[in-house]
Amino acid sequence: MQTAIIKKSVQGASHKASNKICQDAHKVIRTENGAYVLAVADGHGSSVCRLSDRGAKKAVETFCDIAKGVLNLSVPENDILEIFAGKGKKEIPKIVSERWKERVQKSFEQLSIKDESLNDSNVSVPELYGSTLLGLVITDKYIYAMQIGDGDIVFVSENGVNYVIEPPKFLGTETFSLSNEKPWENVVIHFQRIEYKEKVPCMFMLSSDGFSNSFKDDEQFFVAAKEYFETLKTYGGNRVQRELGNWLSQTSEEGCGDDITLVAIGFFEDEPSITEDTDDIEVADESENCAMQEQLDSATS
Repeated sequence: MQTAIIKKSVQGASHKASNKICQDAHKVIRTENGAYVLAVADGHGSSVCRLSDRGAKKAVETFCDIAKGVLNLSVPENDILEIFAGKGKKEIPKIVSERWKERVQKSFEQLSIKDESLNDSNVSVPELYGSTLLGLVITDKYIYAMQIGDGDIVFVSENGVNYVIEPPKFLGTETFSLSNEKPWENVVIHFQRIEYKEKVPCMFMLSSDGFSNSFKDDEQFFVAAKEYFETLKTYGGNRVQRELGNWLSQTSEEGCGDDITLVAIGFFEDEPSITEDTDDIEVADESENCAMQEQLDSATS
């Protein structure tokens, strides 16, 4: 079986016109035991959330670190499964949220030394860094997905496209955020036992709302997701990755003009045209995360 991975964040057309930097972020980790952790975040980008590009980066880093910590716990496999599927599955978003707020606070303290104007803001530190978050853990036996705010996680196969998490519906630019007082209360979680190797060829795709909002409706969005699946299956990760930035920029220009992030991982039968694109994927080490062990003890007890 071959694995193909593509990932890119691009500055939206409207952001280019206003000289506004990209507020999206993404991260992919492959663990030594073959699990994958994928994350996408969309900083709010408003005048209030002036550090949301940093908030998005902290969001994907935090989710990947927490998920890696769970997967690397020195406990029986069934205990790890219990964290993702049982008592602990709602604990993970809470830990992610709290750890994200700790990290953005530390970032703010460092930045405010250099930029004293940040101290004059009447906005809370989490609001300055406000961001959404999509996270997905894929193992040989199950998937765990969580979502705070807008964006999309879909599963694509020969049978079509399906949401892994049905995306929340929001009015205008309103969305849930990591900067909310208790963001874990608005999280959507999905756990599913899935032998994806038995569903090959298939693909998981995470994307910020700038991608889906560039299409008229869900049907057209699904068509685009299926096209990426077919293209990845035909040409492999390396070739698609080279063109991905141009394709996403064109989608933004012809669509909503927002920043776009797309991360996808495809699993395919062995074919000469498919090459594994993992050169730029972080490989998680097996170092023990003591703080994670302590925080999740209650979830496994």
